[in-house]
Amino acid sequence: MTARRCRALCVTAALVLAAGCSALPGDPVAAPAYDGAGAARLLAFHRSLAALNTADLARERRQLGGERSAEARMRLVLLSLHPRTLNLPRARTLLESVLAAQDADAQAMHDLARLLLDQVSERLRLDTLNDRLAQQVERNGAQFELSARQLDEARARADALQRKLDALAEIERDLSAPPRALLPAGGATPPPADDHWTR
Repeated sequence: MTARRCRALCVTAALVLAAGCSALPGDPVAAPAYDGAGAARLLAFHRSLAALNTADLARERRQLGGERSAEARMRLVLLSLHPRTLNLPRARTLLESVLAAQDADAQAMHDLARLLLDQVSERLRLDTLNDRLAQQVERNGAQFELSARQLDEARARADALQRKLDALAEIERDLSAPPRALLPAGGATPPPADDHWTR
């Protein structure tokens, strides 16, 4: 997956988190999917990832690995979607675990988890298609190279056969040519026949 796609997933998460933070309490139209404090913490965590290097990201992942809360798993999802630590199958597994949990904290994360899961699943589907296309192109390229090599070999055999035919035709012309008169040694013309013997 390209860095642009990774950033798109992270931006999606940030927008949903920001929407949750800005929803007004008691508003029946824009009811927050989770409590504002949890949304604010996730949004702050998402923003903090931009300043971390690979080692810092690995340390965050280790620290969160021992926690079982829905918020910790959502943080791990954000880590798994970071371009430097991208792991889409891991993100999908974490999101599915959040959606499967029915405690209040997990249910507060369901809307965001469902949205991110849809995005991650689509990216995984596209990556699978890209892999299949790449494999098909590789197979087609190998078949093309094989066909080209076979064509070269066929041309070489045809050229060799033509040379043999040309040599046989030359031999046939030599054999069918009329015999030439043999001259005496030195190239002298033989003396005329004696009329005495012809009378």
